[in-house]
Amino acid sequence: MNTGEDMQGMRKILDLSRWISVGFLLLHFYDSCYAAFRQWRLTTVLSDRVLENIQKTGLFNRPDSCK
Repeated sequence: MNTGEDMQGMRKILDLSRWISVGFLLLHFYDSCYAAFRQWRLTTVLSDRVLENIQKTGLFNRPDSCK
């Protein structure tokens, strides 16, 4: 039988996975529209470094690889 602690733990795991998914979605959007962000001067050294490291992994090379 499920206890309250089990349900709370499952909710926390679900919330964490949602936030990770939203983070990847934002990074993918930033990667896809980088020229616009650069033109609007919304880029930083930190975000550029993070994006460089992610591009080295090849995560966003194909549309289906990050899904």
